[in-house]
Amino acid sequence: MNLAMIALVVLLVGYLLVRRMTGQLMEARRMLVLPAILTVIGLASLNSATLSATAIGFLLLGCIVGIGFGLVRGYTVRITERDGTAWMRYSIASVGLWIAAIAARVLLISVESAIDPTAASAAGQATMMAVGIGFLAESVVVLYRAMHSDATIVWRADKSGGHTVSPTLADMHNRVRGGGSKIR
Repeated sequence: MNLAMIALVVLLVGYLLVRRMTGQLMEARRMLVLPAILTVIGLASLNSATLSATAIGFLLLGCIVGIGFGLVRGYTVRITERDGTAWMRYSIASVGLWIAAIAARVLLISVESAIDPTAASAAGQATMMAVGIGFLAESVVVLYRAMHSDATIVWRADKSGGHTVSPTLADMHNRVRGGGSKIR
């Protein structure tokens, strides 16, 4: 992974951390699309010609670790209601899990490099993919938890303070809370 990619990952993660630590409107589009973009960029950065079986194994391990931390972190996010809409905010545990995830990633890189430096380097190109997948797993858990509240889950917020609600998301929210027809 080159220096520019490392800087980009640090900036994106830092941006998301600050926003989520200060509290923000739970905007489903932003919660799902940005991590998906990070994942696709990470996937696109892979050079399939240099991916050995060991590199693919390291890559999968990194993604599994990212998903695991994301799922657990999703349960530590505080969900509140403001003016009828769902808001989210990182707790101390959320930040602690980020620190643990970074430490685990550093340890994983060290172990992978000791086993096979070439494969570790190839798998390291997909760090952004692992980060994106971790954020996506977190977002899915947070949205799932918010579905059990009475607060409106916003799809997109506009600059004027208005909100767009996704009919599909609103229908899922209604079904989870017990209204409407059940999913079979």
